[in-house]
Amino acid sequence: ELHLGPAPAAAALRALADCHDPAAPDALISAVSHPAWDVRQLSAELIMLLNIPHALSALQQQLSEETDDLAREALFQAAASLEGGV
Repeated sequence: ELHLGPAPAAAALRALADCHDPAAPDALISAVSHPAWDVRQLSAELIMLLNIPHALSALQQQLSEETDDLAREALFQAAASLEGGV
């Protein structure tokens, strides 16, 4: 689980998305609930980009609690993409 500030967490997520590490999807899923809205937004975008189907329940859970409009939109788009709706 990432316990970094927004900028280091975002950089770590981007690196994870590029590294093909088998643990990367779980780290991206964990970041969906990060305290910083921009990290949640980025993790949702990367989950959608990498097509991580088992992230759907985490996306839906965070979507039900999300307070930031930009993060909510990214979560929604990622969930819809994984459900085959986009």
